[in-house]
Amino acid sequence: MVTARASGWPGRRWHFVGVGGVGMKSVAALAFQLGLTVSGSDPQPSPITRRLQELGVDFRHGPTARNINSDLDAVVITTIIPPDDPEVVAAHRLGIPVLHRSQALARLVEGRPSIGVLGSAGKGTTAGALTSILRGAGLDAGFYLGWHLRSEGSSVQSGRDWMVLEIDESDGSMRNFTPDLVVITNLYREHLDYYGDLDTMIDEFAAWLIGNERLRAAVLNADDPGSRRLARRLIDSGITVVGYGFGPAARHRGSELRTTLTDLTLRWEAPAQPAVDLRARVGMPYNGHNLLAAAAAAHWLGIATETVRAALVDYEGIAGRLEVLVGESGVTFVGAYAAVPESLDAVVDQILACHAPDDVLMVFQPNRSWRLSSFLAPYVAALRRMNHVVITDLAETFVGQTERHRRLEAERSASDARSEADLVAALGPHARCVPAERLEAVLREETRRFRVIAVVAGGEAFLDRMARAVTGAALPAER
Repeated sequence: MVTARASGWPGRRWHFVGVGGVGMKSVAALAFQLGLTVSGSDPQPSPITRRLQELGVDFRHGPTARNINSDLDAVVITTIIPPDDPEVVAAHRLGIPVLHRSQALARLVEGRPSIGVLGSAGKGTTAGALTSILRGAGLDAGFYLGWHLRSEGSSVQSGRDWMVLEIDESDGSMRNFTPDLVVITNLYREHLDYYGDLDTMIDEFAAWLIGNERLRAAVLNADDPGSRRLARRLIDSGITVVGYGFGPAARHRGSELRTTLTDLTLRWEAPAQPAVDLRARVGMPYNGHNLLAAAAAAHWLGIATETVRAALVDYEGIAGRLEVLVGESGVTFVGAYAAVPESLDAVVDQILACHAPDDVLMVFQPNRSWRLSSFLAPYVAALRRMNHVVITDLAETFVGQTERHRRLEAERSASDARSEADLVAALGPHARCVPAERLEAVLREETRRFRVIAVVAGGEAFLDRMARAVTGAALPAER
């Protein structure tokens, strides 16, 4: 077990500002598991802060300068915490180091072998699958995920062997990590509020990976154009690239993909190995690539194909990405996270493969204003395939506070701004707006009309409320 004496750790007493966020909660929990004295503040108590209190974390209401004292060795913040936050100001005044969440996580895993999983979509499911494979191979693998791994009931655990990290690339903070192995699911035109365009995103990924002297290999999606562009840069720099996918260029090739809302099977051909059938308890076509990514990474680590197959049979994915519940009335609730158009399109594909369009009510909550502006046309193309659509209030999951975020947002003119009403107008008469405060009541009423209510949104708490409204049951909670 790693101890607090590991190189680079600024002492043993850390305070987390905004600990009610899912990512911050997981870093705080890992620090606590590793023996640090942990405190945290948030404006309001929540299920997350209550869970941390149950673990033994000292939770305080905030933000207030009274939470910061000279006994602290570090204060941890996220991108959304502004420089004038009273706890940050107090930390600077007392000379206490202020770490970004990614810096804190990087220091907690420093000195141990790690696998970084990144990508515009699918990185959580891929990281969870790889963790399950490593544990199925008898390794004491630790993990850090955005949402909790269903089989473990937790989003973070320490371990003595490999540490599998779902790394957030949205604000460029992946530069704080130096993993031994990197798995990239895809590089879409995403996180435009930070990068501005896909070219810049690929440039920053390439610079980060090429500059990482610890990196032993990169496992990339050979079917994804953005990943192929990155692969050429890495190969030219002498970095080993392992490709996976369903096309002929992939060294790890999948075929015979079959999916439902809750299950997936595919044929996997690894280099110089007999083909094996992979089966997992996750749905949706895009998870075929995610399972191939995890299998290719495990094979590169020397894990036998049969061990991979056996480990994935019981893999149920991570919470909040795809949830399927059936209520007492027989109505099926499908909850999915799909911020980018490619994921939304795949969700629509799978639902229409299983159900007639008139049996389904599709609810879509756009995630952040810049995505709605940038992806309006492909959102419309995906949703037009559904006969009944509800659009609800925009989910502003966070507003970036870095100077680069502010500059890029300032450059976006008012004429580029889009609203939920624009989406409804483009979709036509089969779509309507329902404010978030009325949505639960509307969905309870609509259970009399539809066999399936699908909710695509960007937050677990929102999906949980909608699941309760449709089925009367909550989504599986973290233990």
